[in-house]
Amino acid sequence: MNGFKVNEFITLKLIDNKTEIFVKNQLFRQCKFLLINIPIEQIDAYEEIESIDEAAEKLDKSFERDESLRSKIPPEVEFWAHCSNIQVWAENNYDTRLLHSNLAFPLLKKLSEVGDPLAKKVFKEEIGKRFQAGNENTQRILIKEGYLKYLSKEMILSLIPESDLILELERTIQKDMKIRTKDNIIGRGYVLKNNKISWLILKNVKLKEIPDLIKNIKSLEGLVLSGNLMETLPDWFWDFKELEYLDLSRNILREIPKSIENLKKLKHLNVGYNQIEELPNSIGNLTRLERLVIADNKIKLLPNSIGELKALKDFISGANSITSIPDSIGYMTSLESLDLSETLIETLPDSIKYLKNLNALYLMDSMIKDNYLIKTLRRKGTDVFLKRITKNKKN
Repeated sequence: MNGFKVNEFITLKLIDNKTEIFVKNQLFRQCKFLLINIPIEQIDAYEEIESIDEAAEKLDKSFERDESLRSKIPPEVEFWAHCSNIQVWAENNYDTRLLHSNLAFPLLKKLSEVGDPLAKKVFKEEIGKRFQAGNENTQRILIKEGYLKYLSKEMILSLIPESDLILELERTIQKDMKIRTKDNIIGRGYVLKNNKISWLILKNVKLKEIPDLIKNIKSLEGLVLSGNLMETLPDWFWDFKELEYLDLSRNILREIPKSIENLKKLKHLNVGYNQIEELPNSIGNLTRLERLVIADNKIKLLPNSIGELKALKDFISGANSITSIPDSIGYMTSLESLDLSETLIETLPDSIKYLKNLNALYLMDSMIKDNYLIKTLRRKGTDVFLKRITKNKKN
């Protein structure tokens, strides 16, 4: 059995041809294989890489999945490569830029727990430095794995250039806001991208109007304002040119203005559970929209321009007073799911059979007379769900 002692706390051993890391003689983790290929003609592109995380993103990892190539690397060679990497990391004061974050931070945390004085000294410093200077994936790891809890709120805010804005928002809603990730947009918080606020999540904070200070966040890509008390939206609201995700559900909105067409990059729009009576014709100009939720409103008529949403995959429009669907729906060639449950629709347009990607259609069985269309859709592979009373809530 090969063994290599990095320092008094870290030892690596080759056991059954696998590299194992031991901390204070207790097994910590088995090293995972990672092969990165740098094409010689692209070497100049990597001169400014500042961390292993960045390298892992930019370099060609196609050989990772090539079992035949992996088998050509002797376990001993791989073992000594791991030893070298961790030794360099330790000799450089546990600089987390020198190991991938998935390994560097758990190992540094473990070392500080077992009493390594250097690890205890640099643990919080490394979290702060890498959060401030790290790439988006590094920040995501630190947030999701809970490393920010080791920093005080003051320390976290000191890492964020727009901290004054965050503090002002907290005073406005009288609640704390936490750093989130795009796949965890619950409660109240914000998402950072390149150290700028890219998402704001203000759910269920009893807002009657949107704070004016939000209009200064020009970098917004996502905005969640669901579960509030807003009846109208300010004119400046439609100036967020980078916005891709907008959730205005569960408010008291009565209309969506024509100006929504300014949000050219919008991919997700949820205005469900409001008091909206109609959609503007300009909705058809949101040509990048992939998901549209208008369920549980007072909408009676869909504009013909709805057919211009050729990128739309999910259209959730149930629990409205809609009586008919425009023929233009047949042009929504990307549509995969269409919810028309809890509506007043009695017939479907013939063009619906041209929705070649439609996988799921939700209808009320007591309202549909076009049985031949339903049979046609089922023959082409669409699952048609005929509902009675249950609402299909997909917000």
